Formats: sequence, C-alpha cells, structure tokens
Amino acid sequence: MGTVNGIMKAFDDIAEQCRRDPSFHVTKTGPPLRTRCMTLTTQFNSDQCESMRQSGTLEEYEQRKKVTKREQLKVVTSALADAISSIEDEVKGKYGYNLNRLEFECEQAEKQCQHDEAEADKRRAHELEMEQRRLKAEEVREKMMHDCLLKMIEQQKH
Repeated sequence: MGTVNGIMKAFDDIAEQCRRDPSFHVTKTGPPLRTRCMTLTTQFNSDQCESMRQSGTLEEYEQRKKVTKREQLKVVTSALADAISSIEDEVKGKYGYNLNRLEFECEQAEKQCQHDEAEADKRRAHELEMEQRRLKAEEVREKMMHDCLLKMIEQQKH
C-alpha cells in the first residue's frame, strides 16, 4: 500500500467515524470527504482573512499573523503523521520512514519560520535605525538653515 493509499485510508476511517455520528450527515467515502475538508478549510481561511481586513486599517491587517503555506504544510503533515501513527502495527513499518520524514520536514519548517522571523526583526530594526538617522540629519539641516537665516537677518540690519 503506497502513501496515497495510506492517506486515503485515513480519510476512509474518518468518514466511517463521521457516519456513525448522525449529526455529521456524512454519506460519502474518503476522497469526497477529503475534497470537502480542503474546500471548507480554504473557505474558512479566506473568510478569516476577509474579517481581518474589515476589522481594522491596512497597517493593522499587515501586522496580524497570517496563515502561511508553511503553517498549512505543518497542519497537513501533522495530520498525516497522526493518521500514519494510528495505522495498525503491521502496516506501520511501511510508513516509518514517511513518519520520520514528516517529522523532519515539520522541524525544518519550524526552524525556517524562526529564521524568517529573526530576519524580519533585523530588517525592522535596521529600518528604524535608518529612520532615526534621517530624522537627525533633517534636524541638523533645519538648524543650519535657521542659523543661516539669522545671520542674513543680522547682516541686513547692519
């Protein structure tokens, strides 16, 4: 059984559990359930982003934490890891490598996210420093202009 079959088996298991609960009203098998799950997730994320845009200014929206592709990958890989780990022991050996690889990819994505955040912090600090330099240079320029104007006024009086 390949990885795709294992994933679809996990969705079949989820569909079976949902069928047992009458409040879910599930009548389909794994693949349509997976498609429906992905559609609902996409709709939820787009609605969440839209509500963020509507609830504040553009700057506030930019500052809010956005759901990145890495985070989506992390959610999917963790769900796959959970599905693989719940598979019976005899089949689990086949997926041991995949489980280890998924864990490694999650760790790498987390490290990359931390690195990106650190780089963004450095970039913001540099931009702040440049802005402070610009303001100081502007103050010096204004002071020089003020002194120059005072000298011109003094010269005109004499």
